[in-house]
Amino acid sequence: MTATTLVEKFGVTHIIFTGVAGSADPGVHVGDIVIAESLVQHDMDARPLFPQFEVPLTGLSRLPSDRQMSQKLAAAARQFLENKEKGKLHRGLIGSGDQFMSDPARLRTLKASLPDLLAVEMEGAAVAQVCFELGVPFGVIRTISDNANEDAAVDFMHFVKHVASRYAFNVIKNYCQA
Repeated sequence: MTATTLVEKFGVTHIIFTGVAGSADPGVHVGDIVIAESLVQHDMDARPLFPQFEVPLTGLSRLPSDRQMSQKLAAAARQFLENKEKGKLHRGLIGSGDQFMSDPARLRTLKASLPDLLAVEMEGAAVAQVCFELGVPFGVIRTISDNANEDAAVDFMHFVKHVASRYAFNVIKNYCQA
């Protein structure tokens, strides 16, 4: 609703959505940054009416982020990470769902269905859907806060306050200065 209000009431023409996510890939670690090339609503399943993951009425299972914005976000993130001791940049698929992912078996099942999945979170695909429907370019950047397992909730708020917020601020600052 916020994305819709920003576009319809305030005339926002582009949206960058930041936040945290759990890793969905063994090569993606806590402190890494993932820039979405596309997003999927991983718990969307309207079978047999529509294929699994497909958002009805769009015909799409993956919502592509704006290519130029994603490239510029990646450059901004790369610039930020150059000054860090750890943390890598990844670009690819992010999955959104309505539940906090903390079950490794559930994540393995999801990864089997979406082998290129890099991260899981709860809101990005919803924002992508709004932007897609309204024709607004968007980009999504996530800082990896956990491994989407039984330890995912440990120190989550500390990570958001002291790590992810700083990452998002600096990447967006670099993005705006480019």
